[in-house]
Amino acid sequence: MKRVGLEPSQLHFRLYKKSTDARKKKDIRVVCSVLVTADEEIFVDESRLAENSVRVCRDEIPEISIGNEEMLAPPLVVGMGPCGMFAALLLAQNGYKPILIDRGGDVDGRVEQVERFYNERILNTSTNIQFGAGGAGTFSDGKLVTRIGDANCNFVLKTFHSFGAPDDILTKAKPHIGTDILRVVVKNILCEIERLGGRLIYNCRLESFEQKGRTVSAKTSVGDIECGACILAVGHSARDTYEMLLNKGFEITPKPFSVGVRIEHLRSRIDEALYGNMAGHEKLGKGEYHLSDTSSGRGVYTFCMCPGGEVVAAASEEGGVVVNGMSRHARDGVNANSAVAVSVCREDYGNTPQGAIEYQRALERAAYCAGGSDYTAPAQTMGDFMAGKQGSEPSRVQPSYRGGRVKLCDL
Repeated sequence: MKRVGLEPSQLHFRLYKKSTDARKKKDIRVVCSVLVTADEEIFVDESRLAENSVRVCRDEIPEISIGNEEMLAPPLVVGMGPCGMFAALLLAQNGYKPILIDRGGDVDGRVEQVERFYNERILNTSTNIQFGAGGAGTFSDGKLVTRIGDANCNFVLKTFHSFGAPDDILTKAKPHIGTDILRVVVKNILCEIERLGGRLIYNCRLESFEQKGRTVSAKTSVGDIECGACILAVGHSARDTYEMLLNKGFEITPKPFSVGVRIEHLRSRIDEALYGNMAGHEKLGKGEYHLSDTSSGRGVYTFCMCPGGEVVAAASEEGGVVVNGMSRHARDGVNANSAVAVSVCREDYGNTPQGAIEYQRALERAAYCAGGSDYTAPAQTMGDFMAGKQGSEPSRVQPSYRGGRVKLCDL
């Protein structure tokens, strides 16, 4: 601070972000950035700050532009995933008393249905790992990493923290909550929306809607809902909603996406590979990695790495197998897992929304058949995959999907 022309005694300091630099295993470092604040506004040449590795930090709170006409009915938010929850929360905090609906159930109802699918292979296509309070994120690792510099990121972190997320998400470079804590956070956010006058309707699927002057009539599975405005936050898997929008003449723009598999390792081996002899040190936490390769012209990369997590059954349609990764806050499971994904270009599926949906469905159905058509997941050891053969039983790394319910195949 002295180098940039400021007197430190007039400033306040606190830890801002903390990360681990393990590129040199014999010289592993914890890297901290510090937030500096002052009681009164200070003026410093920003170029001088940059020369000394200092930047101005601007945390912004999203502003809602409030109109001057009274709404004739409350706003309706469709979908209780992160997008829908935050939209409804901001509306509720600004006095709009939104109606928030989801085709799935509340958190406790989802847990019950997910465990039923896990144990009995009975899939509820409305309430599952994809649909219901909190969206797919409720059954995930709860990672909060975006790799973007949007000032709203800190607003999101602070909001999660205020509703029960751990203190360290405010300072970790790679914050994560864990599904066990995230379920409580989701409940708390939804309770706050209700406390502020909002209304929650579970097991309520949007089927259609019609504009009526200054209001919208939403046709749902539990009856019509009159609303002053409608926000669609339906997520990735509400394929019937996209079909409804296309049939109504709305434009939906197809975009590139990725598909892939989950790879599992022993968590201890990942820690050793990253940290060497320092593996297990309390200041280092659980080992994480991110790999990517674009040399072929088509991106291949790892995503959503879950230290100490498990591979979960994430199907939302009958006759399809979908997997995801999940971990609890402690991340203390035996295995680590990650998605290994490959880019899919628009041309690969005909450059239409319908083609994109069918492309995904075809893969999910193929995985279902390869697993024996009973929601068992198809699996292959890494050694067999690399050697171009199949049939070797897993030995050191035991699959975690539904307690090891996998069928060996050629992926």
